[in-house]
Amino acid sequence: MHKICGVVFTIPVGCYCWSDSQCEPLIVGLYLPLTRHPPWKLGGTKLVAQLERDLHGLPKDDFGRSRLILQKFLLQARGLECLSASAVGKCYKPIDQGEFPIAQPTDEDRVVVLDAEDERRFTIARDGDFLLTPFQCDFCHFRNLLEHDPIGDLPQDVGLLKLVRRANLVALWSREPGTVNSTLLLSKQGGRIAKALGIRDKLF
Repeated sequence: MHKICGVVFTIPVGCYCWSDSQCEPLIVGLYLPLTRHPPWKLGGTKLVAQLERDLHGLPKDDFGRSRLILQKFLLQARGLECLSASAVGKCYKPIDQGEFPIAQPTDEDRVVVLDAEDERRFTIARDGDFLLTPFQCDFCHFRNLLEHDPIGDLPQDVGLLKLVRRANLVALWSREPGTVNSTLLLSKQGGRIAKALGIRDKLF
């Protein structure tokens, strides 16, 4: 049970939901399935560890509070803030204030030469980036590194989120605009063909 279930706790004999006539405590295992987005599973996270501490610390005469604890856990798990890969587009921009300068292309005389596309490099995501570059949202990266949600006004948390956003943008721009655009067009074409054949399109 401990290998399969993410949380295991015991309901004592004599509490409101498990009377003395049952004779033995009831062992309950909560199976936590994989999620559709990072961190992919809840087992082993601080959220689950806190749930176990709260349940194991309940006295027999107050075990009715377990309902509230489990309800709170469910709401927290459902409310994990996460940006899906397919949502990455022009709204995904740097959140720093210029702390990370971007090198600009120059000619042989070291004169900066910028075209319209160069001005956008590393400053904005593009529709279709998620098709070519593995993506994980800022908050998921933060949780993986520190195992807790960021505190909005804490300087070190704000600084780490800025670094994560910059790193994500650099990764997304590892592909040239033409490659991203052609891949996006082909994917949309594939989606139209799938729809015509009665296959559900899950990308767009």
